[in-house]
Amino acid sequence: MKSIVNKLIIILVFCLYSSSKTYSQGNELSKEVNWKSDSIKSNLNVLNISSVEFPRFNPIQFGSLPLVHLKIPTSGINNLVIISITKASKAFFNSNDADENRVKNNVQLNYQTVLENGKPYLLISFLPIIKDLDGFQKVEEYTIQINPIQELAVPTKTLRTYVANSILASGNWFKIAVKDEGVYRLSADFLRNLGIDLNTLNPKNIRIYGNGGMPLPQNNLENRFDDLQENAIQIVGEADGKLDNTDYVLFYAPGNIKWKQNANNPYFEHKSNVYTDSSFYFINVDKGLGKRIPTVN
Repeated sequence: MKSIVNKLIIILVFCLYSSSKTYSQGNELSKEVNWKSDSIKSNLNVLNISSVEFPRFNPIQFGSLPLVHLKIPTSGINNLVIISITKASKAFFNSNDADENRVKNNVQLNYQTVLENGKPYLLISFLPIIKDLDGFQKVEEYTIQINPIQELAVPTKTLRTYVANSILASGNWFKIAVKDEGVYRLSADFLRNLGIDLNTLNPKNIRIYGNGGMPLPQNNLENRFDDLQENAIQIVGEADGKLDNTDYVLFYAPGNIKWKQNANNPYFEHKSNVYTDSSFYFINVDKGLGKRIPTVN
């Protein structure tokens, strides 16, 4: 008795395994269409209740033409399904049947992948009727091939790096505004009026930060500075380590208008900053030696 029970358990496990086996992708599966008559519409009234494959219907796309419907377990979500006809025979429509116009010279195939209890299945339907030079042909035998589609690797994104803190987070800062493009001269009196103590100032420590006067690019993929950039400047009279009344600072500001040559003609076009008519720069004197315009021999 125990031996019989063990055999029954083995048979049951085998049957369950066979019924849930995933279709081997890349291999062909041969199948048949059980037509009851050569007359297409005669097959509509002989539906086999036990059959889940044929006939099925999609009135919107194929009217009252019978379809083959398959549900096949698969191992992946993205697949390419290929139906190949291996045997066909003549088929007939009743006269003046409007559904004749729905038949084409190739297999009309629809398929999609669905998940059932977390497992992927392919739902496949196709019209087993084609039209050739000899008239209409009904598909009697065919092969179905399911090929997995290799997904393209997603390119690794280059992540931008950002400064941990703005340069303005520490130190003493003095803000100035300029409107036009040009070289600006900051005198000792101008710096004194900003609130800078010239008596304790080492002019070599003067720094000027700013990113020009144009707006940020609208395209987020374009490069942009994530903080204020230090500008190279020139200080006349800084060599002695003090800022005398005759000493001064020179720096260049590009302004709020940008000129660019048109790619299609020899003319130049200008783009202005519509958000402000001034660009702002920040002066610092307590962060060490500043950036200077290099001397070119």
